[in-house]
Amino acid sequence: MPVLVDTDQVYLAKTTGVQIPGRFAPRDRIRLSGLLWPEARERWSETAYATREGRGSGQVVLFADTPNFRAYFHGGERMLLNAIFLGPGFGTNPSFH
Repeated sequence: MPVLVDTDQVYLAKTTGVQIPGRFAPRDRIRLSGLLWPEARERWSETAYATREGRGSGQVVLFADTPNFRAYFHGGERMLLNAIFLGPGFGTNPSFH
């Protein structure tokens, strides 16, 4: 899924307890268009774009950059909406009082 990235930060996920539904492509396929410095290609290659981790009785969904920046790519919007509307029901521990 194409995403627009405007950051120099890279996220590396722990090996246990974290699900990675979105990952950047391998170094030879990571750029769709635009300028990509060789250092950035190496740094972002196969790192996490979106992660999900259980925290307490809830969960944290983390995106490496704004997933719906100017609504440029529809895939990022769908991931964001899934995280907002479907995320609370999956992976949380409901508490009944």
